[in-house]
Amino acid sequence: MKINDQKINVELNNYLRGPGDKGAQHQVKDQAASSGDKVEISQRSKEVQKARDVVDGVPDVRDARVDELKKSINDGTYNASGEAVAAGIIKKSLIDGIL
Repeated sequence: MKINDQKINVELNNYLRGPGDKGAQHQVKDQAASSGDKVEISQRSKEVQKARDVVDGVPDVRDARVDELKKSINDGTYNASGEAVAAGIIKKSLIDGIL
């Protein structure tokens, strides 16, 4: 809300007149209705919100992949290569260092 000298004078006059003067209250209401508050959202903010909506739509856990791994572990067919695990750890560490 923007406060200017005219609004201050109107409010001051309302205070000095007291609560019984309805004309002053009507004048303030008319001014408030005519000025109106306005909110503008930047294009960048809209893009960020759209990206958040997309990310929120993606599940945190890939249930199908988890079920597949559980099944292979239970069947005894899961074989994690030490090299693949080490490569994944290094890759994640490098990416985290960049971000």
